[in-house]
Amino acid sequence: MNINKVMHRSCGLFLIPFILTGCVSIHEETGTYLSVQSSSETEIVNRVVSDVVDFLSWKFTPSKTQFDFQYHNTDKFGISLREQLRIKGFSVSEKTGTGTKFNYFIDDNEAFVRVVLQISDALYSKTYTVNSTDESKWSVRTGTGDL
Repeated sequence: MNINKVMHRSCGLFLIPFILTGCVSIHEETGTYLSVQSSSETEIVNRVVSDVVDFLSWKFTPSKTQFDFQYHNTDKFGISLREQLRIKGFSVSEKTGTGTKFNYFIDDNEAFVRVVLQISDALYSKTYTVNSTDESKWSVRTGTGDL
């Protein structure tokens, strides 16, 4: 086997976790910052909310988990996310309380939509393509502080 091919593959595999971790970044503002047109925005929001709720249902026990949204959010994503979490069985509070701290940030460019969830001290991140069903895996970073 060619040593250059082996080195190239090894370097690529080594860099993937660092690239994915780099996708999770800290923001001063939380909420939705989508620039896609309104008809596409609804489709994208529904797709991402559904995936986020499925992920959270896998990661946390719905009937035993209360998420405390840390700010007042009235954007399409936040409204839909709160509603779908409640339907799934999660307790969702819009005031700081005894539940698990929960913030999110969702933005896009021409080709990708990125969602970042802050749950307690962990940041979870995932990217989606705008015009297809392709998506990345969830990546996580712990001990990072606030969004």
